Amino acid sequence: MQSVRRRIVTSILHGEFNGRQQANGEPTPEASNHEWVEMLHRTYEFLTDSDTSSFQRNMQSASKETFLLNLKDEIVGLEKDLLFLERLQRHRESNPSATADECLFAVDFVYLLKPYHPVSAEKFEQEFDEGVR
Repeated sequence: MQSVRRRIVTSILHGEFNGRQQANGEPTPEASNHEWVEMLHRTYEFLTDSDTSSFQRNMQSASKETFLLNLKDEIVGLEKDLLFLERLQRHRESNPSATADECLFAVDFVYLLKPYHPVSAEKFEQEFDEGVR
């Protein structure tokens, strides 16, 4: 998962998360970004299916021993990734001439992240305001 995330982030930072073509008409390497996003969606669906309850999933080792695996960090991380990427894609689709920087600026990170604060959205805003000063 981390390698897919890194690849998507690299594409975004290089302004390539848009499916544009190169000058020679060939698709840019980021054309597969949509496939990577779909992979993140499929992974999220797998991790949150009926075999996972309260972020816990029963797993089995090669020696057939079962153990409980806590997937909360991965699931919550995927939720945030997907929310961000969906907003980024939506902005790109509605503003096809926008640069990558303009698209990134249009995504309100504070709004996306504050519901995930371990205490409250209000506490996130307070800490954010203190950090900006």
